[in-house]
Amino acid sequence: MKQSFRWFGPDDTVKLSYIKQAGATNVVTSLHHISNGDVWTVEEIEKRKKIIEQNGLKWSVVESLPVHEDIKKDSGLCLSYINNYIKSLKNLSSCGVKTVCYNFMPVLDWTRTSIEEKLDDDSKTMAFNKEAINAFDLFIVKRKKAKEDLSKKEVDQAKLYYKNLDSSQVENLTKSIISGLPGSEESYDLSEFSKRISEYEGINSGATESFQGLGELKEQLAEMEASGISSPDLAADISELERMLENQVETDTNSDYLETLKEQMKNQGDN
Repeated sequence: MKQSFRWFGPDDTVKLSYIKQAGATNVVTSLHHISNGDVWTVEEIEKRKKIIEQNGLKWSVVESLPVHEDIKKDSGLCLSYINNYIKSLKNLSSCGVKTVCYNFMPVLDWTRTSIEEKLDDDSKTMAFNKEAINAFDLFIVKRKKAKEDLSKKEVDQAKLYYKNLDSSQVENLTKSIISGLPGSEESYDLSEFSKRISEYEGINSGATESFQGLGELKEQLAEMEASGISSPDLAADISELERMLENQVETDTNSDYLETLKEQMKNQGDN
């Protein structure tokens, strides 16, 4: 096990010297100054490595290499951004950084409902409250199908939670969720967030397209492994996705069609 510490780059108030003093030997970081979808060049990677190594530490983990929204939605410049992603992975590998985290959540890289949750000893931490996120979804961002995605009990709990919020608490909840946290690549105002999240409304499981996408994922995994990047988590995610797709197709279609799709995917992988 390597003792590692998250560092948010040169603008981080936590200095690399502090991290070294704490006993860490490795750093987990990202190139936050590069826009989502752009290639991480060898030059930029080596520049960041040099800063870290000059402080007696090693850059061992990327958290994270952002997945562009067009890839998540299979829209726009999706294929171009996938190619850029592969180039970035290869460049990281060639520079000796071979552990890469990724995140496939819609719109937000990651989120909490409170970034200053006070504990009993007066220390502070971040927190995630399901009732709070449901209240935000239903009554603040007012996503069209929010109510359909929740049980009656969850809707009632969210309604009560929202009812007990004053205006400043509503503002704090909104900022905590959409304004971007350390390590987030993008932040939004409420109007822009609503627009971005609405772009996912038409996305469904679409069996044929999903199996094609799964084949592309497998190809990407093979390219990563060929470059020396090991990603057991991604391999496990792909296996789970395959299982979910099979269950979906078995529900929606007959078994013969499932086998046809699987054979097409196999042939695509062999070619």
